[in-house]
Amino acid sequence: MTIYEFNVITTTGFPYLALKINEVQEGVRIFLRFFDFSKEKCVDEIIDPESKMELTAGLISAIFEFSRAINRKIYMLEFQSEGENPTLICDNLDGPISDTLITCASETYLNQKSIRKKIEFIYKTIIVTKTPLVTAEELFTPEIDMIKNILNDKTARKNVQNHLNAINDEAEKYLIEKSSYGLEGICILTFDLSLIQVFGDKYSLKEVTEILRNMFQVPDIPEFGLKHRIVNYKGEDIWLYIINSGIGITEKLMEEVLFENYYYLIISKSESYLGDLFMNLMNKFNEIFKK
Repeated sequence: MTIYEFNVITTTGFPYLALKINEVQEGVRIFLRFFDFSKEKCVDEIIDPESKMELTAGLISAIFEFSRAINRKIYMLEFQSEGENPTLICDNLDGPISDTLITCASETYLNQKSIRKKIEFIYKTIIVTKTPLVTAEELFTPEIDMIKNILNDKTARKNVQNHLNAINDEAEKYLIEKSSYGLEGICILTFDLSLIQVFGDKYSLKEVTEILRNMFQVPDIPEFGLKHRIVNYKGEDIWLYIINSGIGITEKLMEEVLFENYYYLIISKSESYLGDLFMNLMNKFNEIFKK
């Protein structure tokens, strides 16, 4: 489980909802991701240099005190400039505008766009019905459970379990056949690159999680596409191949639909030759999931 906290507040600081999704492990770097659905996106305000310096100093001081209070050291903040026409951001906002700001604490290697799609799905189907948040009633237990299930990929994980025996048999065949060519592990990942299942004896689920933490963030992978990464783990280079399966599960709530595709992760020794393994494995796994 790689999403740890989910918070809903207003842009003025009213704390509407704080959920602990999973326990944060000690010594792990995490990202606090921001998803802004507020009216303030449409404001084009020019701040003079002196005021900007004061605001920056206040921000840094507040963040420093916050991180010290909760015993979480902050190493980096990432910002994105609005460009020449900040008002155009309103045209690209996917979903109804309100006073809502959602934050999500997660592992660093997760796919930002996939997480955003999850957050937008939750926002459109659950959170927006409660706005304005300052006067809203609390979420009911079924609504909270639904948020946790979406963030934890409950449906996707259950679907893997339903097909696990057949997938495990197929994975074992490839691991035996291709081990002499450098194949060391096969994994199934969720829509946002959270780890579901590991096949093979070389790496445990915990070890693969550590490998992923050492991986640079993966850019978008097209349907049935492949991306390659090299990760150094315990002093050795490991080759990772991530495949967008193009198939997955669909979450439906109200009029909203969220398709969540699976990713297949291939782990091999450096400079391995795996030939047509990628396409063959994807086709075999996809056939199983379609049954």
